[in-house]
Amino acid sequence: MTMLRILPALAGFSLCAAVPTLAQSLDVRTGLWEITTKRSTTGMPELPSMPNMPPEMLARLPPAQRVQIENMMKTRRKVAPGVQVHKTCITQASLDKTPDFGPVKRDCTRTRDSRSARGWQVQQVCRVGGSKQTMNIRYDVVNRETIKGIVDIAMRDGADTITMKQEMQGRWLGADCGDVKLVD
Repeated sequence: MTMLRILPALAGFSLCAAVPTLAQSLDVRTGLWEITTKRSTTGMPELPSMPNMPPEMLARLPPAQRVQIENMMKTRRKVAPGVQVHKTCITQASLDKTPDFGPVKRDCTRTRDSRSARGWQVQQVCRVGGSKQTMNIRYDVVNRETIKGIVDIAMRDGADTITMKQEMQGRWLGADCGDVKLVD
């Protein structure tokens, strides 16, 4: 399985799965939320060691090569296992939106999509070339100020399988978002 096909999917997973947006809104408070995510992976080939390059070194590279290296460094940071904590502003408009996991692809099918004010479950299966990617997502409203969720992704290409798991906890901090950007 080539890393070029895997890394963009993993990067998209970490960005898209942080906060759900639903056609049937979750019954949660709007405003400032703190989202804690814990990611783990299995079956991922070792990435070659690539320390961050100093800006002076990057500046000396041809533009195309510089962009390629910068993108590789960004992608590596996005898929790294571990814990991330960030704040986000959730509005009623963002809760009312339909879920979006990136560009709609002809080769992706939602096989399950169950929504209510108390939670949401979806399964999406995609075929990319000879590989199959399955994403299972579940968000639960613990109470109006607490949500939790799990995202499981399995990518299979022949005999190779990579799995990713993201556990999410969200807690409401207050009605005023301050200078934190709104969720689109």
